Amino acid sequence: MQRSAFLGPFSKLAAPTLTLWVLVVSLACRSSLGPEVAASPTSASTVEVTVQGQEHGPVLEQALLATEGAWETLQVRLAGGQEDLVAATLEAYLALHPDDRRAHDLMGQARFEQGRYDDAKRHLERAVALADEDAMTHLWLGKVLAEDIDRAMVFAKLPLAKRLLGHFERAAEIDPLSVPAHTALARFHLEAPAMAGGSGERMRHHIDRLHALDAAAGHRLEARLYQRAKDSAAAERELRLAVAAAPREAENYSDLGTLLLQQGRPEEALPLLRQAVALALRPGEAHFRLAEAVLQVATPPLEEARDALLAYVQHHPTHDQPSLGEAWFQLGRVQQALGDDLAAGLCFRQTLQHIPNHRQAEQAVQALSDDG
Repeated sequence: MQRSAFLGPFSKLAAPTLTLWVLVVSLACRSSLGPEVAASPTSASTVEVTVQGQEHGPVLEQALLATEGAWETLQVRLAGGQEDLVAATLEAYLALHPDDRRAHDLMGQARFEQGRYDDAKRHLERAVALADEDAMTHLWLGKVLAEDIDRAMVFAKLPLAKRLLGHFERAAEIDPLSVPAHTALARFHLEAPAMAGGSGERMRHHIDRLHALDAAAGHRLEARLYQRAKDSAAAERELRLAVAAAPREAENYSDLGTLLLQQGRPEEALPLLRQAVALALRPGEAHFRLAEAVLQVATPPLEEARDALLAYVQHHPTHDQPSLGEAWFQLGRVQQALGDDLAAGLCFRQTLQHIPNHRQAEQAVQALSDDG
């Protein structure tokens, strides 16, 4: 069957607009279905795994338990943004092995990346109950609790923060050389008030440990400390040292590019954010910041901003990242500037799905309706 015959009335849409149609319809369908169906896989490869799990349970079991490196492969796929595939595979596996700690651990991580934080916490807590032996499980539980804190009522935040600190401390206890554990603890003590357990002395201890374990991580935390003190020059110096220490780590370029962007230096930020996106394993904040930088330069390559934002809206941002509603709004503005009012209208309506009282999106929808 020819492509135009299959697409029917959509065959005349430009490729980016068609991609946007598919993305919006997919997101709408997933949000309108129940949690079990909404989490079901959407790619052909994922469907194949699910079918194998349903029809050939022993095959899936052997693949996970007997194949060399199978668990590592799932971890790599999760890091690469294939959380739907990983969740579908593990769901079938856990039906056969409900007490497998590794499966609950990975499932918790996959559910977190899907934005299903309650499910993530349930699986991660089950993994700890089965065997309290993995530092990263506690770090993921801390990340889930950070999302709970953001959504909680004021009176509930303090006990949640203390629980979060307990998980980070347990992670460092299990693995004293864990860079992620010391990073999490340093950031906690930098940002948390004393009543929640925050301590400047403990922050300094963990930053010093990071300098010994991972120079780039230490410089990134020093930069955060200087940013809190409003010393942008010192923060920039530390982030440039981080880039020099680890030139293949996306986070270094993202943090430095974002800092320069905040200082009104988009031309300098742009190549750094491009490098961050090139090195990133999955869409993240660097994609949003790249689009921001593109839109601030003298002659913006709008297609680059569009592609970065299209990638960003397909992931689930955490509470400290730009919201999906704002990303959809910026994408709508880019589509409008590209002359694609149909795609722009879809984006502005998606904005209102996430931020119902977004006044600018309401006005944009109305203006496009009047013009149409």
